[in-house]
Amino acid sequence: MKFSVANLVISLTVLFLGIFAVCYFIPEKSDLLANLSFIGFYFGVFALFAAIPLKINEVKPTPRLNPPPTDLEKYIGQQTTIQKQILQDIDKFVYLKKTHMEEPLSRLKLTYRESGIPKLTAFDEKIIDGRYTLVLRFDSPKAPLEKWKEKQDKLNSFFGRDAEVAVRGAGENVIDLYLSSRAN
Repeated sequence: MKFSVANLVISLTVLFLGIFAVCYFIPEKSDLLANLSFIGFYFGVFALFAAIPLKINEVKPTPRLNPPPTDLEKYIGQQTTIQKQILQDIDKFVYLKKTHMEEPLSRLKLTYRESGIPKLTAFDEKIIDGRYTLVLRFDSPKAPLEKWKEKQDKLNSFFGRDAEVAVRGAGENVIDLYLSSRAN
């Protein structure tokens, strides 16, 4: 299960505003209830103002295309450092970004001001020719397959010596980026 900071802050908001509501509307007031009411209101409103921007700017973990292969454990040792980093990044909630992989795509000049950047929509882990392969699926309406293929040399150098990169079309405006480990 993935951890969302925004959901935690929303839960705290509900808790504090609940304390405020219960303590405020109890007919027999005491100093303790008045203080709890004030604390609940104060921290509830503060948490609410923190929760709203977090929830609006939350990017959810990238979904898997398919369940992992049954023999994945045998090949997991072939993962390169960059494959591990990508998996850690795309498999968690992130904040204040438009999409996962935003920085690498902008460095590779696959972004456009008017349309944003290609959006990572799914990922998959496969064993291809006895090598661990991480497949990243992008929705890329403004950067067609030809544009990605022009960047093949940059992609290879960007993802490191230990990874072999292949770009394939998977439909209209859909690009699959295959990151295979070079280890056999």
